[in-house]
This record gives sequence, C-alpha cells and structure tokens, in this order.
Amino acid sequence: MRLKLLGPFILLALVMVPAVVAAEPGKSPSDPIPAGEPGQISPYTLRITGWDDNATNQFRMENPDVVESDLPNASRYIIIDVTLTYNGDDIGHGLDVHWSFIGPENAELSNTHCPTTWQSVVNNAPERADVFPGGSVHYQHCAIVPDNAIPTLQPYVRVNNYERLFLELPQAGKATPESRPTTGSM
Repeated sequence: MRLKLLGPFILLALVMVPAVVAAEPGKSPSDPIPAGEPGQISPYTLRITGWDDNATNQFRMENPDVVESDLPNASRYIIIDVTLTYNGDDIGHGLDVHWSFIGPENAELSNTHCPTTWQSVVNNAPERADVFPGGSVHYQHCAIVPDNAIPTLQPYVRVNNYERLFLELPQAGKATPESRPTTGSM
C-alpha cells in the first residue's frame, strides 16, 4: 500500500495482484498425473503401476495366428497395469473408465481396443467387476497402438463425456513383477 499526500487529502493506492492458481494436475495433457501417482476422476482414484510397451510377443505365444490377423501393420500391443479405487456411495465398475491415447500428432488415436480374444493373456477380469465403496481392483488394460506413438504416448481416461484425467506412463515401459497382477487376482 502506498500513501501519497496531495494537499489536504490522502490518496491511498492499493495495488491488486491477481492470485495465480495452479491448475490441478491431470486436467490437461501438458500437466499429467505423474507416473505411479494416484489421480482423481470422480468417483474414482486411478493409478498406473506399470506398463509393457511391447506385449506383442506375449500375445504371439498365446495364439500366433490370431495376433497377425488382429494387429495392423506397424502397430503393437501394450499392457497398462492399473489400480482403480471406487470412492462413491453406491457401486462402481471398472468399465465406467474409458481409455484413450494421445499419439504423435497430438490427437486421440483411434481403434486402440484389443480384441476380446485376448482375455486369457491380459488380466482384465477385475476391470469388469463391481467395486463397492472404498474397494479397489487391480487389472491390466490392453491397447493396440502404432509403433511410432510409443515415444510420445499419453493415456487419458474418461468417466463421463466431459471430465478427463491425463496420465503419464512410467519411463521404463515395463511393469515390475510385483506390480503386475496375476490372472484372476482382484
């Protein structure tokens, strides 16, 4: 505050500085939830615990003929290890969370869903489970992405059509054995 004497009047000049409010992490692609940290998207808390940036060989071992017919040229399978906690009052469901990916052109990649034939390779059964208040499920999300998207690949999730949570993938590109759920675990 400054005081300035102008004749018999005192003029007070207040300098107002607008408060800088930091954006909440995860609300934009430029400020994603850091790898391994929990992110909030109502009514869930989601954490990526690891990922395999090239799970194609794992799928090939299961069924080599189908892999080649399902996989577009210059693409690969990836697996993302996820922990999802339901913070609501009713019943949540892992399928409420819709996955998308930003690719090298800084746009959403299309057709990234793995075929349902790969349920035996990917532990996604808990993704389909009911989750009660405070409950958590650990599952693997499978996606097909172009090879050239891997260096810049950024996942994001939606629970409704408006709110999005942008996430960062771990740098290593591999889940640790401790973080990778085993088939049938919840």
